[in-house]
Amino acid sequence: LCLAWLADRFGRRVALAFVDVVILLAVALQVLSAEANQFLLGRFVLGMGLGLAFVVEPSYVSEIAPSDRRGRYVVLNEVAVCVGCLIGLEVGTSLVRSQGDGRGVWRKAMMLGALPALLQLCFVFALPESPRWLASQGLVAELERSCRLKSL
Repeated sequence: LCLAWLADRFGRRVALAFVDVVILLAVALQVLSAEANQFLLGRFVLGMGLGLAFVVEPSYVSEIAPSDRRGRYVVLNEVAVCVGCLIGLEVGTSLVRSQGDGRGVWRKAMMLGALPALLQLCFVFALPESPRWLASQGLVAELERSCRLKSL
């Protein structure tokens, strides 16, 4: 069930884009579900996507960060995940409170969960590829370009 090999085989950016697509599909499956089984499948797929994201994102951040700031950036990434969860909880709670009886509100809250994945998907290929992954693949020209962007 582990998909971390995807990042090793195709690169960190491709893995991040894959994660975003999986999350978007899982959200769509949940929001459009008519039965509990469909919803639960969407939750399972979302868990798989988030599980991969929790492996790939810190790896990517640590591999592109300058060595003197690497720990700080990885910690900031983890804190941002926790803060994002808290914000999502507050937004969901506020939606339920503002919508009265709450019918269908959960669908709106689920749709909002797609926004970070959609935003990341729009910009992920503008990011440099991981120098470590490029070196492991023997892509010297791309490695030099990535290191120049990183100012190493």
